[in-house]
Amino acid sequence: MRRILLVEDNAADSNLWVESIRESYPDIEVVVARNGSDAWEILDGDESPPDLALLDINLPGMSGFEILRKIREDTRFRSLVAIMLTSTSRKEDVLLSYRLGANAFISKPKSLADLKDAVRAIDNFWFRTAILPS
Repeated sequence: MRRILLVEDNAADSNLWVESIRESYPDIEVVVARNGSDAWEILDGDESPPDLALLDINLPGMSGFEILRKIREDTRFRSLVAIMLTSTSRKEDVLLSYRLGANAFISKPKSLADLKDAVRAIDNFWFRTAILPS
């Protein structure tokens, strides 16, 4: 079973992502963390890490950038697909995300239809097209 770690502090946004993923892809397990510290606890304590992490940038405590930095510094997670999520597309955030090793940067979809398109695009590329390490 494929697994996604969703790190999102906004409960409404988190619920929409989870519902959209589960509705379209019931074979994908979604693990949710509400902040960066919880996300790191999940990663650090998990015997089988997720296949993909969706990281909100603006989180209480540890930011999405800090989580990404820790992921890329830890040899256990260097190959983890990390996609940054944000409600803005500031050039500085995009550049920093890629400098820290993000695999992709996505502006949060504005509508439910756009969110479902984003979920399909993530699945189609990262789980059906790209070859990921096992």
